[in-house]
Amino acid sequence: MLYDVGDGDGNGDNNDDDIRWRLNGGNFMVTLVTTMPSKVMPSKTKTSTKTMVSKPTPFKITPSIKMPLKPMPARLTNRPNKKPEESEKLSWTLTVPMPPTRKASKRTNNSAKPIGRDISYLPKPFPTVIPPGVLKHKASKRILELAEPRHLPDPVPVEIKANAFLVSPNALKYKATKRTRELAEAREYVNNHTRDDPYEISPAALKAKPKKRTIELAKPRKNHFLQFIF
Repeated sequence: MLYDVGDGDGNGDNNDDDIRWRLNGGNFMVTLVTTMPSKVMPSKTKTSTKTMVSKPTPFKITPSIKMPLKPMPARLTNRPNKKPEESEKLSWTLTVPMPPTRKASKRTNNSAKPIGRDISYLPKPFPTVIPPGVLKHKASKRILELAEPRHLPDPVPVEIKANAFLVSPNALKYKATKRTRELAEAREYVNNHTRDDPYEISPAALKAKPKKRTIELAKPRKNHFLQFIF
């Protein structure tokens, strides 16, 4: 497809610029043909062609329609909203009597009955009466084992040795190895970090010249809050 846009003649002469639209292989191509007069010969012209390629639009773009916003009511005052006044609660009374033709359902009659408690679960008087059948019962071997109190070891042993620090005979016959004897010997420790005079100043420190900032920092700090105390 070829479209000529210019002065209408589509001949591409010197008086107009022809813009041609071509469709090749699904791509839109814009061809701009301009004519410029030559400096040497006015009759001759020079032609320059520029091509721009743009992607095809798959669908037509329509402007989005925005929903109109509802005007918000302006708050005229900053007063808190008043709470509605609650009326006094009256005691419940049966205003309308039940008609004589109305009969209660079976479910209502069963729910209206008081709950029956088993007599065996009620609190019994003290001392409780033991039935004679329980007195004739013979406990099994396992029940007798569980009925015995738990035996706990005594915190202090009753049998104390006459000499608690007595060395066993096998320990006396033991021969120590060479490595054991080396580890048993006391290790010689020499403290080389101590000095004869720990407060002695080094000669280099005596020759050092402090800076102005060091002298300022060496001065005692003035505490302003002490004047309010004393």
